[in-house]
Amino acid sequence: MSNLLKNDDLAFQQFGLKTRITQLNKELDEVLTKTSAFEAILRAHLEKDIIQERELNRIYRKLRNLKKQKRLAQKRRGKNYKEPTSTLIPPKKELSEVPLTDRQELKRLYKETMFLVHPDKYSLNEDMGEKATEATSNLIDIYRAGDLEKLRLFHQHVLSGNAIDENEVVADEPDAYLQGEIQRLENALLEAKSKRTYQVVTTYDNPVLYVDELKVFYADRIAKLIKRTRKA
Repeated sequence: MSNLLKNDDLAFQQFGLKTRITQLNKELDEVLTKTSAFEAILRAHLEKDIIQERELNRIYRKLRNLKKQKRLAQKRRGKNYKEPTSTLIPPKKELSEVPLTDRQELKRLYKETMFLVHPDKYSLNEDMGEKATEATSNLIDIYRAGDLEKLRLFHQHVLSGNAIDENEVVADEPDAYLQGEIQRLENALLEAKSKRTYQVVTTYDNPVLYVDELKVFYADRIAKLIKRTRKA
């Protein structure tokens, strides 16, 4: 009896996590749709200014790099010049750069999880097939990123039955993968709502008036770049 109650409680918690994910996805889609539609309107009004600013900025960066190279060449001709030690930040690891033992574990978990969620297993059930296709896409993204910890969580998520069969709950605690998805979506939503264009479209009585503000910005920016690139 206690095990049944425990499973019911876990099922309720996981249902709550999934419901929250659905809500966050819907809200994020609404924010991104509203923002992208408004940004398309802005681009239509400012297309010439945007193109001119980008072209001038490209020329300015080229001139600045040429000046840096000229100054560096002058320094190298100096008697006491020493080449600086590189302090570059290492790039994000590719899958091939992941340690061998982790790479082997990644492949093992990937194969096991793919076997469980492959859409071909659900070809006769359209609803389950769609869930399997989505799970497969998530799995491939995680594997390509070389994120072993996230793949472990996703593997556990699949084994608990939550990726495909919503009625099967065998996990001992609320799904860590679902909790991670909630955190990711909340961060993405916060970032989307912090964009200036979203704030304008949701707070201005007439958002299109923002075009005038941007025209002033671009006029000033273009005037400065023209001065900086006059020699070119």
